[in-house]
Amino acid sequence: MEDNLDLDTSHHLPSSPYFSDADFALDAESDLDNLAVNLALIYDQDDENTDDILLSDDLSPPAFSEDPIIRNIYIRVFLDVAFNHATHASVKTQLSSHRSALLASNESGRHPIEGLDTMACTLRTLERRLGVDPDQFCPMKSGTHSSGAIYITILNNPRERRFRREETILVCMIPGPNEPSKEELNFVLEPLAQELLKLSREFVLRDDWRFIKYAFRSRDAPDQATREEIVEERGKRYSAFDILPGWLPGRCSVLDNAHAVFLGEVRHEVQGILGEGGMFTTCSRKHNPAERLEEYLASIWWPASVGRLPSKVLKGTLKADQWRNLAIVLPVALFYAWAVDDEIPDEDAPRPRRKTKAAQANQRKEDLLKKRRLKDLAMDPKTKPADLIAAAAMKMSRNYREHYANVLEHCTCVRIWASRSITPEEARRAQECHGRACRAWARMQCHLLPNFHLSEHNEPTILRMGPIYVFWTFPTEQHNGFLKKFRLNYHTGGELEGTMMRGWVKYTLIYELILHMEAIEIPTLDDQRTLALMKKHLAGGDPGARHRGTLELLLAAFSAAEGRLSRALLPRQTTAVDLAKTPYYTPIFEYLRCRWQDDVTLVPPTAPVDAGEAFLGRRSRSLAYITVDGLRYGASTSARGAGFQYAFINGQKDTLALQMAVAIVQRFRCTGLPSKMPPWASRALDLGIAMWDAGQYEDEEVIDVLAFSGHLSHAPLKYRGKHFWVTFSLDHTGQEPEEYEDENDAADM
Repeated sequence: MEDNLDLDTSHHLPSSPYFSDADFALDAESDLDNLAVNLALIYDQDDENTDDILLSDDLSPPAFSEDPIIRNIYIRVFLDVAFNHATHASVKTQLSSHRSALLASNESGRHPIEGLDTMACTLRTLERRLGVDPDQFCPMKSGTHSSGAIYITILNNPRERRFRREETILVCMIPGPNEPSKEELNFVLEPLAQELLKLSREFVLRDDWRFIKYAFRSRDAPDQATREEIVEERGKRYSAFDILPGWLPGRCSVLDNAHAVFLGEVRHEVQGILGEGGMFTTCSRKHNPAERLEEYLASIWWPASVGRLPSKVLKGTLKADQWRNLAIVLPVALFYAWAVDDEIPDEDAPRPRRKTKAAQANQRKEDLLKKRRLKDLAMDPKTKPADLIAAAAMKMSRNYREHYANVLEHCTCVRIWASRSITPEEARRAQECHGRACRAWARMQCHLLPNFHLSEHNEPTILRMGPIYVFWTFPTEQHNGFLKKFRLNYHTGGELEGTMMRGWVKYTLIYELILHMEAIEIPTLDDQRTLALMKKHLAGGDPGARHRGTLELLLAAFSAAEGRLSRALLPRQTTAVDLAKTPYYTPIFEYLRCRWQDDVTLVPPTAPVDAGEAFLGRRSRSLAYITVDGLRYGASTSARGAGFQYAFINGQKDTLALQMAVAIVQRFRCTGLPSKMPPWASRALDLGIAMWDAGQYEDEEVIDVLAFSGHLSHAPLKYRGKHFWVTFSLDHTGQEPEEYEDENDAADM
């Protein structure tokens, strides 16, 4: 191998001009060979400084040849570094303290331990002894400040594992201090592209990609002006990933809905189109739409796993998940804010008073739209003078009913897109709703962000890639949060990035320690405790206790759905109860007698001995909450469970043989709905919205806890002179809300 390999592919380009559509052949074999060899050279250079102990599959790290007590001390201190971000000084103090204690034990002769003279005293030595030296994985220690990261998620992993930190590859930290240009980003991506290319050597480049030639012509252009001209004329610039077989940015790059839809479209819909459009201007002293919107949002009960929305959404800063939750309740909240006599008025909102901030914001939007519309008309040769006059005089529509219809369409598509499972028919229906909303807002002269156009490609993306949860950035945002937890000295020159990278690698290398510990033929009790401690740290504690956060809820539900986690997880703290001394003995006895009738004949304690198995209920346990399919459901009588007291019930008949966790519930009651339903009723199934009698419940009944099927939020609403509770389904497993009318019901526990 030579050190001066040239990856230039200019000899593959035809002699035709840069902007010619003439066909040409890209000699993939030549480039692939060069790239693979170049990558091998990088590894050869790194191998010179690599500890041989890590390159051998037949040897264990040096610590596994030391006394088990010393080895377990190393591992426990390393866990403190990886998860609690212990500093070098702290590690040195801990190791010194342990060594002193062991020396004292040796001097007493009670527990002689060998190897104390060579026991590690610093973090660097400890990492080498355990074979988890992160510097071997982070050789680049120079660079400038960075706040970005590149991750790889392996979609072949099961759904419940693919977003876990231990299953995510942190490729690199993006250099800065400013965001790199597209050309500079290629230097960051090129090593990754070369490694992916090596993995995909068996694939063959397709020869029908029209833009691939412009990518390489852009790369080999003589100057920046020519590259920009290619971008302007052909819409393509070179990317380091263009060397990968099968890579085409328009097809392989997906839209991140967490930013494009939740932080982009929903925010702009509420704060831009409606807020700055003046749709919340005060109508009268008794009718202030903005105050009514805040009032309704404040009245919504949310489960503790979701958290409340801030009431001031028209100007506040919300997170992506909060915008998603707002889209769920927005149809009802907007109805409450705008309705007059239970109707959305078919009239325009009053214009804000001059010199107010609302009026200035509204004028800026109209001026921006006029400017862009006139520019577009000026470039069209078919434009007539009357078109220019009409464009100069246009005004944004302020009709309540028209805007509400668009909000209903848009919230429907957001609700469907945000589901964890979706059918092609649902993807098509969501895209149609989105298209109708965008076209209507355009006709109403409302300013739309480019996000709305980009989201028009969601349907084909979903058909190729699956539900948007597969590729949204909620997981990577959480990974960024993990990186921020490391103790940093904020030094430039690459030290900050190196600290983050080493911290990430330390976390992932714990898996190797677990494999080594499990390979010990005769582990000591301390070995077993250390192994359990490592697994507990990686699992993040009790899986049933992780109930906060979008990602954790998502992964826990997938684990249960795939059968890799017990569907029902009981809390550690329970209370013994004698059912016979409670009013619940009879309903629970009747429920279990019916459910178990094929396996056992249950009888009360007073029945004859030979009549069947007596149900005593003396060993029952009372729970404040229980976790089912990754979601927590709680008792309304317990402070620890009240935040999770409302749930949907799907009526399924799963059972555990002769043992069962049951719940006493009261279903919401609906004695009758008004003859004229609210305007969201036509989309209620897709939106997951239902109406019930306010504060009214059916009689108490016993159910299997496995019948719980999802969280909900609810809020009061007075409609047609009657008080209702409106429930909003927060269960994003799919679009099956039509079952609410049959099997599914809302319940209070």
